[in-house]
Amino acid sequence: MQEKTMWSRRQFVTSGLAGIGLTAALPSVLAGVSTTQEFARQDVRIPITMCHGITDRLTLDRFEQYLRIASELGFSTISYDQLYLWLTGAGTLPAHPLMIDVDHPVRSVSTDIFPLMREYGFTGNLFINTAYFGEVCGNTFDLFGRTRGNSVDAGQPMCATWDQIHQLMTSGWTIGAHTHTHPNLSELSLTDPAGQVLRAEMDTNDALLEEYLGLRPEYFAFTGNSTGVTWSTVADIEARKRYRLGRLWIIGNKCEIDGKVERYADFVGATGADEADGGPPHAARYITRNTPLFRLPSMELERLIYEPEAFRQYLTLALG
Repeated sequence: MQEKTMWSRRQFVTSGLAGIGLTAALPSVLAGVSTTQEFARQDVRIPITMCHGITDRLTLDRFEQYLRIASELGFSTISYDQLYLWLTGAGTLPAHPLMIDVDHPVRSVSTDIFPLMREYGFTGNLFINTAYFGEVCGNTFDLFGRTRGNSVDAGQPMCATWDQIHQLMTSGWTIGAHTHTHPNLSELSLTDPAGQVLRAEMDTNDALLEEYLGLRPEYFAFTGNSTGVTWSTVADIEARKRYRLGRLWIIGNKCEIDGKVERYADFVGATGADEADGGPPHAARYITRNTPLFRLPSMELERLIYEPEAFRQYLTLALG
């Protein structure tokens, strides 16, 4: 039996054009799709988005609008391994790199987001807070990694299973750490200044990811709340001991730092006034060569760039 070949939408388009002799006339937008084309510009801006799966507001149709825009503009998704090598001067990137993150092991990341992104030739990144399985789906782990209640693989409707997450990983997705119970790291630093509880959070998260996926996570996403990202000095110190990169979260112009609410731009050292949309300066919204390894931004899809034109502008500004 002849094996069926899976085609992405981009492969279909470029193949059809090649068949009628038009590939030589393709604009640079499509030329930028090639993952082998290295990007040597020093002023590169990498847009990075984040969501919590498909929701009533972030519908699958809206998410596909974003993918269609990214594809039209010639963006190629990259992994955290690729990003780390580029940031440390040991690797190169495709033209017009883009990162698409999902936080929490929601079922829709496997059933909806993954297959749709694959149609467009894109891969993403998933950051897992392991207690989510218990808090949302009734599969409980304590801070020592012991299982209580139903098996994680019971296939509860709100959560992805470990098998589904493993499929993401083997398909090129980065799987990262996101603590165990998703605490407010800023507030935790006030009650746990020595970091004992924090270390238990990270130990459990790391151990469960290794147990169920055979993966020791190398990348970390700081937690967030209705203010924005939550961060503490002790969490930053501990994260640097364990991981290669640390990612923040932008929903507006605020964040919580060591027990206080601060302006996001001040926290990351971005100059200039906040933008008219209520978010930080545009320069703070992208990864560049000068971005500190544990201050990577990410733009929440359901906030500042929710409208398709706002999303298009975010990507267009990265093109220079």
